[in-house]
Amino acid sequence: MSQSTTIRMSEFDVTGTEPLSRTVYGAVAEAKGVDPLDLPPLAQVIDGESLDKFVAQSSDNLTFSVQCEYAGCRVTITETEISIDPKEDS
Repeated sequence: MSQSTTIRMSEFDVTGTEPLSRTVYGAVAEAKGVDPLDLPPLAQVIDGESLDKFVAQSSDNLTFSVQCEYAGCRVTITETEISIDPKEDS
């Protein structure tokens, strides 16, 4: 059995060049120990393009939190961090 851990990417920068949706793929893949290409489409749980646009248009003083279940993980996105909590298989 695998142990549930949380990976925090505290260096997340909303002004960065990589789209947030792509960063989420990488974070979930790292947490699960799989290739990002092996993950299901993010669009099954959240509109990645809308998420990218929302974050790109956010002001410096805006705080937000978006949470979803994706690929067996709880994903929490804030203005500074992506937290991935892999759930153990039942």
